Amino acid sequence: MKTDIIAVTNQKGGVGKTTTALNTASALAKRGKSVLLIDMDPQAHCGIGLGLDVYYLEHHIGTILRAMTSSIKDAIMTTDFINLDLIPSHEDVVKIEKELFQRRGREWVLQRLLRKLDDYEIIIIDTPPNLGILTENALCAANWVLIPCQMSYYAVEGTFALMNVIDQFRYELDHEIKVLGVLPTFYDQRTRASKLIVQELKDYFKDLVFNQWIRTNVRLNEAQKNRKVIFDHDPGSNGAHDYWEFSAELLTRLATK
Repeated sequence: MKTDIIAVTNQKGGVGKTTTALNTASALAKRGKSVLLIDMDPQAHCGIGLGLDVYYLEHHIGTILRAMTSSIKDAIMTTDFINLDLIPSHEDVVKIEKELFQRRGREWVLQRLLRKLDDYEIIIIDTPPNLGILTENALCAANWVLIPCQMSYYAVEGTFALMNVIDQFRYELDHEIKVLGVLPTFYDQRTRASKLIVQELKDYFKDLVFNQWIRTNVRLNEAQKNRKVIFDHDPGSNGAHDYWEFSAELLTRLATK
């Protein structure tokens, strides 16, 4: 089975990265795709957002990265969503991240583990809001990068910087990774700033900017508070509509690239 591995990345925090990873994964699962969501962020919000208890785990992404000899399947948890599984994170991943710095080939640990996994059509990797070793592992394991970009100029600058990092990965690590697209998030059509920022993204990134944007929507915040994905919390909301339509556009891009 061909597996598309997508790293959801932006070193700028607060851009809707985890919200995008979580709700895109659940939307793709609802569309019938077999999906694995991997949480590389020690905050462990993907598992929390799926209503799972991620505080007392025998296996999580950190234990698998540390052991290397364990099967990555040991850390996979089923969810209430048909077609959607999760490898959760844990606060201890912060300690394990430090251990990885001592290891030769530390950027490729996750990639080597995923070679043994062929059960999924799509793997989505949520990353921390930085470009440390955990994010490097995600980028080295992925063949696609999805970049959420909040409607702020700081987020835009972070997106520009990330493109340079991806170019470095291609050159220095000889890793062919492509940008699947830039996803505008927290879009507010009432503000001039949102319109100007989207236009700046389009001027720079051209066709890489997705046509479907994620609007500012209070229901998305409520879903997080209630430990649910948006499709469970309020399937009729703008947030649910936007991520549903975005997932369709994402699949179209995967099929045509």
